[in-house]
Amino acid sequence: MVDAPVLHRLLLALIIMGLGFSIYTAVESSLEAYGSCTVSVTVNCGTVAQSSYSHVDGIPVWTVGVGGFVLLLALCIMLMRTYEMRYLQLIVIFSIIGVAFAAYFIYTETQIGAVCPVCTGAHISGIAVLLVALELWKMRKDDELRKVEESKKEKKKRKKSWKERQEEEE
Repeated sequence: MVDAPVLHRLLLALIIMGLGFSIYTAVESSLEAYGSCTVSVTVNCGTVAQSSYSHVDGIPVWTVGVGGFVLLLALCIMLMRTYEMRYLQLIVIFSIIGVAFAAYFIYTETQIGAVCPVCTGAHISGIAVLLVALELWKMRKDDELRKVEESKKEKKKRKKSWKERQEEEE
């Protein structure tokens, strides 16, 4: 089983990787240099980037990826500095939202008939972030349950000791 510090570092690496894919998409779209990730008619960044699905109300969809991964990066840094559960909870919540966006973007790619490999990298990174965050959450919950059980045992032990002391005094 992988320990929590390794998963925290993996989470950070996946977020940075997703941010990298998202920034690459932003730069590529801004420069309209779509040829760099065009493999075939079906695996074609240009077809995806030039489609009507690439903007929503004039806002490029890559902003969702960049913004989302920047937010996750900030939360992950706070998590690694404090190890407070609330940061992990926020990472899980925002990762779920990100995966929902990724599912929508994957759907739009099926409508376009082309796939952007760079966007796919960001989607996979987002899904992996969610899975690692959920594993960390599970580890934390298991650890909390273990601590509760240990606390209960300790209380029973103290009660026994008190009873034993009472009996000894009598």
